[in-house]
Amino acid sequence: MLFAWRPKEFQGLTPSLSSHTCVYRSFAQFAGKQVLVVGSGQSALESGALLYEGGAAVEIVARSHRLSKTLHRGLGKVIRRALYRAY
Repeated sequence: MLFAWRPKEFQGLTPSLSSHTCVYRSFAQFAGKQVLVVGSGQSALESGALLYEGGAAVEIVARSHRLSKTLHRGLGKVIRRALYRAY
């Protein structure tokens, strides 16, 4: 897991509470669960979308104040609406 970096605040948590997306081939085990995805890149957003499509309640938290324009242009209408809907 060369790129499985996690913030130091999460390193003491057990794998059942904190893991990196690179260890999963499927997100089926998260169906019906609440999942927090930390990140603002393509991998975080794609993982969030796949988790959501698989039945998880997903929140994405990004340390960046905005998504990159390149990434934003590549998002479909449904994902854009889900990311930017008002609560």
